[in-house]
Amino acid sequence: MTPDWLGALKPVLTALVLPPAGPLLLMVAGWWLARRVRFAGRLVLILSWVGLWWVSTQGAAAWMAHNLLPQVAPATPAAVRAFAPQAVVVLGGGVQPRAPEWGGAALSASSRERLALGQHWAKQLRLPLMFSGGRGWGAGAAQQPSEAAIATQEAQRTGVPITWQEVESRDTHENAQRTAAWLTLQGVQRVLLVTHAWHMPRAQNEFAQTTLRVLPAPVGYIQAQSHTLLNWLPSGDGLRESRWVLREALARLVFTLW
Repeated sequence: MTPDWLGALKPVLTALVLPPAGPLLLMVAGWWLARRVRFAGRLVLILSWVGLWWVSTQGAAAWMAHNLLPQVAPATPAAVRAFAPQAVVVLGGGVQPRAPEWGGAALSASSRERLALGQHWAKQLRLPLMFSGGRGWGAGAAQQPSEAAIATQEAQRTGVPITWQEVESRDTHENAQRTAAWLTLQGVQRVLLVTHAWHMPRAQNEFAQTTLRVLPAPVGYIQAQSHTLLNWLPSGDGLRESRWVLREALARLVFTLW
């Protein structure tokens, strides 16, 4: 269990370590060092600039996704039938606290992607659908309803309703613990777990600490573009995907050492 004071710091510390802030802070350090030790300072500046360029490309994001994280295969109908899940569980992936087009908070693109796949499997298998997500450690005062409550509203509009909500969790560890506690009361032991491919290894580790058995159903694999040159030019997509991978790699390291 993460102490509240540490949990509150997690979003800030993560933002400072990951790109772009991490490399930018190194550039500042290199500039300061160059005023005292010219060669060392310039070296830090150059390496920081090269590093920021590299992590801003989709080629780097795809390479890191395949080399820093365990690979989880997509769920297949045959594997799902053999596993015989009793419910489908979707883990929340974030909220837009202000979405004027919806008149309030709305799911992030990542959460919508997870929810869509969860609804697909729930409909195909005729199973209850559970969404796990409260208010993350970095949630501001603008986010009033829980992520699960927002997802339930959006699911009603798309025709496959959410059966159960888990509305208290603030991170993946609490997703697993609170979801398992609730589903155990419902007599559920086997679930199809839906989250992003880059998040799935950590989610599996957390659910392995509970009484639930899970079959992973990943969504949103990070892949390089078909155009070779574009893979190595900086882009917003590349930076975002690199942040996802590096955050997961860092979280897995902390999970191992904690």
